[in-house]
Amino acid sequence: MTKGHPVQDDGEVTEEEPHGELKLSNPFRDPVRRRMASMALPAISRMLRVGTLNQIIQDSLAHMPEMNGPDAILHTMGASYEVSEADLARIPKEGPCVVVANHPFGGIEGLALMSLVLQVRPDAKTLVNQLLGLIPPLREHLLLVDVLGGGAKANTMSMRATLSHLRNGGLLAVFPAGEVSHARLTRPFVADPPWSDTIARMAKRSGAPIVPVRFAGHNGVAFQLAGLVHPRLRTVMLPQEVVNKNHVRLQVAIGHPIRKKDADALADASELNAVMRARCDLLAFRWSRTRKKSPPPLPPIEVTPLATDGKQQIQRCLEREIIAERGDLALTLATHDEISSVMPHIGALREEAYRAVGEGSGKELDLDEYDEHYQHLLLWDRGQERLGGAYRLGFSEEILPRLGHRGLYTGSLFKFSPDFFKRLGPVVELGRSFLSSDYQRKPATLMLLWRGIVQTIAKHHPEYRWILGPVSIPPDHTRPSMRVIAKYLEQPHVQSPFASEVKSRTKLKKGVPLRPLPKIDRLATSPEDLDDRIQEIDPMGRGIPVLLRQYLKIGARHLAFNVDPEFHDTVDSLMLVDGPNIERRMRSLIFGPYEEAYCRRHGVDITQKDPS
Repeated sequence: MTKGHPVQDDGEVTEEEPHGELKLSNPFRDPVRRRMASMALPAISRMLRVGTLNQIIQDSLAHMPEMNGPDAILHTMGASYEVSEADLARIPKEGPCVVVANHPFGGIEGLALMSLVLQVRPDAKTLVNQLLGLIPPLREHLLLVDVLGGGAKANTMSMRATLSHLRNGGLLAVFPAGEVSHARLTRPFVADPPWSDTIARMAKRSGAPIVPVRFAGHNGVAFQLAGLVHPRLRTVMLPQEVVNKNHVRLQVAIGHPIRKKDADALADASELNAVMRARCDLLAFRWSRTRKKSPPPLPPIEVTPLATDGKQQIQRCLEREIIAERGDLALTLATHDEISSVMPHIGALREEAYRAVGEGSGKELDLDEYDEHYQHLLLWDRGQERLGGAYRLGFSEEILPRLGHRGLYTGSLFKFSPDFFKRLGPVVELGRSFLSSDYQRKPATLMLLWRGIVQTIAKHHPEYRWILGPVSIPPDHTRPSMRVIAKYLEQPHVQSPFASEVKSRTKLKKGVPLRPLPKIDRLATSPEDLDDRIQEIDPMGRGIPVLLRQYLKIGARHLAFNVDPEFHDTVDSLMLVDGPNIERRMRSLIFGPYEEAYCRRHGVDITQKDPS
């Protein structure tokens, strides 16, 4: 984005006629050079298609006032943009707001951004490059102030005008780069130059949420080569770059707002500016073509209802003990032998659930040798007499002495150091969890399962402090999504201090990207943030897997990644939970009456407040 005021002495496009016709100005003061330039300017104007641009502006007037200025010009050009309703909904419909965008073309995206924000907010004002600022149909939607440069007096006036608009509850859309995206010899991709801190400073002072917007693409090779010769050539070519975007359809991505409380948590405008830029740059990965190579999806399978003898086996387990319940849903624990008639049904339900998210064993029944020596936590719907889900629990003190590390399911995916389990002590391994599709839509169901898990431990196996479990990430996630998840989980405050003692059997290949990811601490500082970031770049708008989000919310720590070739190339994150140090509110909720005694056994005083 360039300044909003006409410039008469730099060879750029400027306005010299009262009615707003665009012309190239003569940059020279020396009489000889000025005369030579005057002779050349008409030919240069034709070459750069300035006349065509003027004709587009004039033709657009015929569509007003039925259309606003930017829509009229886009319509005249046959240009448009594509943005989802879900993305548009991320722009606040009222109150102060700053919308920041990358600046890939130097013209057409300014029109698109103006049109986009005006769809949501009639009060929207946009700061755009000088070329668009000179077009009469656009002026009512612009703040023609020098926000990104100039002297102290100009900047003071700019700040006052813009802050006044924000403090009056208006929306401000802006390109913080100050100039168009361009190539540099020092990097293998086209990108914005550094963003101005000024926009971040205004957002901080006004308390406005900041919404990142990303336009896909960039100008062509000729434009980039010209800019490498001299930066001024990029500016001179901007009229041509606007005209050659006739009939283009721009792809637009909009991220979640950076909230006031998140901006306030950052030390200064420079840090906020870095976060704004990172959030905008991340959106470019929504259009990434780099998907992980994985087998084609498996077809869905048909699951027959549980037979009477299976229902009777579950009923006997319920009569012996109901671990936790909510409404018609009840949890009970059973050995393999106690529910031998139910196990084929569990295998079918597992495979059905896993195939629905792009995973699965490829077998009709997802059963294995571990089922026989593990215990099974069953979610039974008493009203519908059906199985809604299940978890598999393995107790290390029962398994390791007989079968060693390979007796644990996680031992087939990961290599543990000889001292890993000695250092931890008793460990409960969770795995092969599933919820049938209609139970997945009930948030309380997963919470009920966690109650069942920890209350089983606290009541029957209180010596077990640690919970270990692989969390699967479906193979159809894009590589950028996997890289963001991996970067988040491998941060020091998320990765377990025991991580060095666990190695994967099949490593996750992250690759070397052409365009590097922004720093993860500028993208996500919480599981909720991570979920938002993955939603923003996933082509289908999916976030992180529900189970991964739940593990992170309770304070689980990441140990290692593994790719499971026997399970449709699913990526597993091995998570470790310290039972008595589960997040305080969640711990009270799921441990219930067993919380105090269990925590006291492991040296944790629940009456002590968490350190602030």
